[in-house]
Amino acid sequence: MYWDAVRVSADIAWLALEQLGHATGCVYTDEASRIWCWLVPPATVSAWPRIPGVHLCSVGTSVEVPSLNAVDGVVHWLIPPSSSRYLTDGALLQQAVAVAAERLIGVPAAALCTRCQRTTRAPVPVRWESMSSGPDRAVYACPDCALRLTPGPGRAEVLIR
Repeated sequence: MYWDAVRVSADIAWLALEQLGHATGCVYTDEASRIWCWLVPPATVSAWPRIPGVHLCSVGTSVEVPSLNAVDGVVHWLIPPSSSRYLTDGALLQQAVAVAAERLIGVPAAALCTRCQRTTRAPVPVRWESMSSGPDRAVYACPDCALRLTPGPGRAEVLIR
């Protein structure tokens, strides 16, 4: 059986698993590195955007997988594989991980660049804007444009005003 693997920091993984619920496939953890790993269908991760705290593994990547009966120890199954629960749907996992990372880290998987107005899959927060109605919001740029922009007020500076 072939698959891609999605390695996620434990902090993000908890939130992603909460969103996936029963839609998750098997999941294992490496307690030493605080990483959880989902298995997804082959060639699923090639189109994923860069998400902080997530490492995508595909063809040519070596991934340590626990034995089928490993339910404790450093590397073990949190949700063991079974005939009804094996691979996780890649699109569902991508959505759950992106939302979890944004909730935890505050940086979305993709955003509109404030300078060039193109969607970037590697958004860099460059300033915060105080909104007259609703919560304050971060303004993002692509990595190239971020180098050319003068950083604006940070989140703490907006909150103090």
